[in-house]
Amino acid sequence: SGERSTVVLPDGTKINLNSETQLTYDTESFNRELCEIRLDGEAYFQVAKNRKKPFIIQTNHLQVEVLGTEFNLRARKDELTTEVNLVKGKVMLTNPQNPEQAVILVPNHRAIFNENTGLINVDKIESLNAAPWLRGELTFYATPIQTVLKEIERSYGINFTMTHSEIITDDLFT
Repeated sequence: SGERSTVVLPDGTKINLNSETQLTYDTESFNRELCEIRLDGEAYFQVAKNRKKPFIIQTNHLQVEVLGTEFNLRARKDELTTEVNLVKGKVMLTNPQNPEQAVILVPNHRAIFNENTGLINVDKIESLNAAPWLRGELTFYATPIQTVLKEIERSYGINFTMTHSEIITDDLFT
């Protein structure tokens, strides 16, 4: 909690990890026939281009296949949505529960997978808003206070306790 780090994988891919993020991969098989990792949390990827070896990210809800690109991926197991914000290149998102529902994302677009509906929605974004946490910023759009406080806790390694149950729990914050 409150810690961020940067790692470089054996294939040259650079990954900035946000707080409370876990990245795992098999050191025996990585970069042999493909580059496959598992992510729980949020990370900004700068994937090394290699057309012969696909780069695949497994999350709790989606599989992301990458072809040399930059993007932010937020896929926390305790959240009902998975979000990909693409800056450069292309990524293909696949719902393992519904493999026919694949989405190819292009730059300056965001895809949000909702676990409740099983749908992937795509909309346009500014690349500046792809990963505000890299600039030390927290950005919220119509967000419940509990989510805002949880993100502040995660980013700064602190805890909030709400003592009054009548506090604005239904209001949304931007």
